[in-house]
Amino acid sequence: MGSLNPPLIFKTYQDVKTNLVYWTMILLTLSSIYFYFVFLDSPSRQDIIDIVINVGENTLVSTVGGAVAILIYAGISIFLIYGLQIHDKIYDKFFIKWRDSYDLEFILPRLISPVKDRLPENFIDFASKYKYKFMKPYYDFVGDEKKGIEDNTRVRFYERITWYWITQLNEIFILTLIISTLIYYIVSINTDLLPNLISLAILILVILGLINRVLVRHFRKIVAEATIDEIEEIHSKKENIAQIKRRYKELCNSHNL
Repeated sequence: MGSLNPPLIFKTYQDVKTNLVYWTMILLTLSSIYFYFVFLDSPSRQDIIDIVINVGENTLVSTVGGAVAILIYAGISIFLIYGLQIHDKIYDKFFIKWRDSYDLEFILPRLISPVKDRLPENFIDFASKYKYKFMKPYYDFVGDEKKGIEDNTRVRFYERITWYWITQLNEIFILTLIISTLIYYIVSINTDLLPNLISLAILILVILGLINRVLVRHFRKIVAEATIDEIEEIHSKKENIAQIKRRYKELCNSHNL
C-alpha cells in the first residue's frame, strides 16, 4: 500500500482509497461519539470523563494516548478500505450491485459503440459472463499512468468517484448504527436507556440516511458524466478505436463467440 498521502489528492486510484481511509476515520470518530451518548449510561459516561480529565493532567500521557487513539482508528480504517475494500468488494458487490451494472450496461456499450457493428449481437450478454476480461481493455486506457486519456481527465473522474464511495461508506455506518442500536436496546438490561432517546437517535439516523440517498443519486450522475468524458477522449484517437476493435475481436475469437 505504501504511505498515506495527504487528503484530497486524486492523482491515482490509491489516492482515492487514501481519501476513503481519512473519511472512515472521521466516521469512526462520529460513531464513537454516538456510542458515548446513546449506548452508555450516566455512570459509564462519568467514568470516561474522569479518565480523560486524569489523563489530560499529564501532557506526555495525554499526547501518547491521543496518538494511540489515532493509530487505532487509522489501523481499522486502513483494514476496512485497503484490506476488506468494504465499500466496493463487500457492500456494493453483495448488496448494492451498482458496479457490475455500471460496467456492463453503461461503460462497455459506449466503449464499443464505434465498432459494435463488427461484433456479435450477443456481445454484451456474453461479456457479462467474463466481466474481468471484457472490461480490461477499458481499464488499460484509463488506469493509472495509462495513455488512453489525459491526466486531468483521470483526476476529474477520481474526484467524483471518491465522493460517490464516500456516500457508500456513510450508508454502511448509518445502517450499522441503526441495526446495532435496535439490537442493543432490545437485549440490554440497562434501565438507563431511555426509549425517547433511542427513538430520537434512530430518527436522526434515518433522516441522515435519506439525505445520503439523495447524494448517492447525485454523485452517480456526475460519475457517469466523468466516464463519458473519458470514453469520448478515448474515441478521439483513431489508434484507440483500432485497438478497441482488435482487442475485442481477439476476445471474441478466444471464447468462440
